[in-house]
Amino acid sequence: MKASEKLFCARCLTILGIVLVLFLVVVIADSMSTLWLEDMERELAASLEISSNAIAGR
Repeated sequence: MKASEKLFCARCLTILGIVLVLFLVVVIADSMSTLWLEDMERELAASLEISSNAIAGR
């Protein structure tokens, strides 16, 4: 195997590694944002309920 072929293989493997890492980051960020948004929705609902109860005088 020539040096140029080895360099080509190394570049291809590097590009594939970077693509894999980016894919994993996107998947993890998507799942984390889904969990974060669900928690935020619950907190906002609880805050609105407390506020509406305070305004209604309950």
